[in-house]
Amino acid sequence: MVASRRPAILAVVALSAVGVSAQQGSLTDEEVATAIRLGQEGKDLSVRVGTISGRSMSCEVIMQGPLARVSAAAAGAFREYRPFTAANVTSDMKATTYRVRLLTCVRAHVVLQPAGSSGMEGVIQPLRENDESAIFDHLPDGQFQVVVVRADETHRIRVSLKDRTKIESPLLGMPEAPSPVMPLPAPAAIPKPAATSVRLFVQGDGKHITDALGSLQSELAAAGITGTVAQRGEPYDYLIIFGEGQRNAASMTALDTRGNVVAVAVRGAFTEKGAADGAGQELGKKLAALSR
Repeated sequence: MVASRRPAILAVVALSAVGVSAQQGSLTDEEVATAIRLGQEGKDLSVRVGTISGRSMSCEVIMQGPLARVSAAAAGAFREYRPFTAANVTSDMKATTYRVRLLTCVRAHVVLQPAGSSGMEGVIQPLRENDESAIFDHLPDGQFQVVVVRADETHRIRVSLKDRTKIESPLLGMPEAPSPVMPLPAPAAIPKPAATSVRLFVQGDGKHITDALGSLQSELAAAGITGTVAQRGEPYDYLIIFGEGQRNAASMTALDTRGNVVAVAVRGAFTEKGAADGAGQELGKKLAALSR
């Protein structure tokens, strides 16, 4: 099987420089915010559908829908201590397309095909492909197979209905999280806070969130500012989003009551707690400077 290939350039946070048709649909703003939060918390929404082993290749086959794609980009930025918000999410990243990745494989041609089909029956060709992945605008109906072809070798990975659901709807079955990066509506007539006190509404599920919050409050206190934690439904001055990533990294982001990002702190350390403490200290200094 031979297929023509067009050169493609893969960016760190954009799936491809080639545009995707708008008719394919895209993620909502809320879904983008959720994907970013999950990526910054270290959650991987990719689906490993199987492994290929042959005479000239051996690799894992991984599939990503748009949510997994945005989450992976956010996670990559987090590991590299770079800020990542909805403004970094391109239309290609949000488009309802599906990526098949071949980890550690040599270059191969990839197509999708309904389960039980043979020859060219029902074959879906990629919109584009490069050395490590192929992009598809839709999936076959029901169970399907990923067909990987290189030279005289053909490998088929069957994708179950369960894995298909994970690819298309990776958030199903996940515990419901607090509103991710969108702040709660500010109650009417919130009094302007004094320069010596700020109210913080804190979100995140990292195990060192308490350490980070304590360090943030200590830095504010050193500047003569009391940082009080607001409960859900209470007025607040800043929404604080905490996340932990891989390799002992942590981040804290502060948003104002209009949802604007006003400060970001990303830190790494020898321990997870050290990273959380460092992120809290850095954000505390930035918020203290804003309150002067």
